[in-house]
Amino acid sequence: MSLDFVIITGLSGAGKSTALRTFEDIGFYCMDNLPPQLLPKFAEVILSSKAYSRVATVCDVRSQNVSDELLAALAELSGHEGVQPLLIFLDAGLPVLLRRFSTTRRKHPLGAAEGLERSIERERGLLLALREKADILLDTSDLSLREFQEKLIDFFSTDERPRLLVYLTSFGYKFGLPTSADIVLDVRFLPNPFYDSALTHQTGLDPGVREFVLKTDDARIFLEKTEDWFSFLIPKYVEEGKSHLGISIGCTGGRHRSVVVAERLKSFFESRFGPGLLSVSVLHRDVGK
Repeated sequence: MSLDFVIITGLSGAGKSTALRTFEDIGFYCMDNLPPQLLPKFAEVILSSKAYSRVATVCDVRSQNVSDELLAALAELSGHEGVQPLLIFLDAGLPVLLRRFSTTRRKHPLGAAEGLERSIERERGLLLALREKADILLDTSDLSLREFQEKLIDFFSTDERPRLLVYLTSFGYKFGLPTSADIVLDVRFLPNPFYDSALTHQTGLDPGVREFVLKTDDARIFLEKTEDWFSFLIPKYVEEGKSHLGISIGCTGGRHRSVVVAERLKSFFESRFGPGLLSVSVLHRDVGK
């Protein structure tokens, strides 16, 4: 087994956190701020577990003597059979970094006593040896978030994972909204099988309930408009670099109408976009309550 081991370093504010999230989205096992001296041991653990073939971590000035320790760790990793280390250095110009710190209002990791501009320049000096050693040097000054993510994806994506993960959740309003919802659809206006004695003890997974919910013109029009809306939205989310989308569909109890619509949307997403663009999973949170 071989291990692709990506180490991300560079200036604070240049995009290391964004890079790590992007690597996680394309299938890497990720760890933030691992001390450089632990990198060889970490590689040994990953190799012995045989659970991952691609890992990524961030090392920056939060670690003492990061340049010397990281260079030593890279040398040790390079001599380790089965490990293929790669160092990415993220850079950005001083005006851009000043603007980013001003926007986020975060403190520089080297402290604020000497002023932000001097802290940035001191960090640049501390990391100079790593910059010169980097396998990939990426200046993010003129890159939008989407452009930055796309560059990393172009470098490292194996196309084994879809660009967008869609999570459909059916729920009952009387049990509360799902906390992970990006979009909530309220389908309580659809005919309710609960009041049909032949259907009340069934769920939206049963054919009779599905037929009952979908037979009206209101259901047909709602689904047509909703599917048309998502046909527009999904490519825009992918274009913007969104990796996860939580869609929750609610009815009163979460057993009938919301389940039917969630299953219908799952079929629509899979037929409309295919596995290359997105992956869809469904959770019927309250169907058993």
